[in-house]
Amino acid sequence: MEKVSKSYVVSTHDFRIRKQEKFLPKNSIKHADSGYQGWQELQSKVIIPYKRYRKKPLTPDKWVQLRL
Repeated sequence: MEKVSKSYVVSTHDFRIRKQEKFLPKNSIKHADSGYQGWQELQSKVIIPYKRYRKKPLTPDKWVQLRL
């Protein structure tokens, strides 16, 4: 673990906290969930996994990307 943020009010969303804190190092790979959509526009090397929907399964290409 490289960085821990200060304490915030419980109702503050994680992405809002992430935007208020300093940027993470440019060369680090950042894994995030779908709550961080938009972070890819602010920093590089942000990986948000693809989501499978009931009526729209993932393609084989997306499965491979999730496994990397």
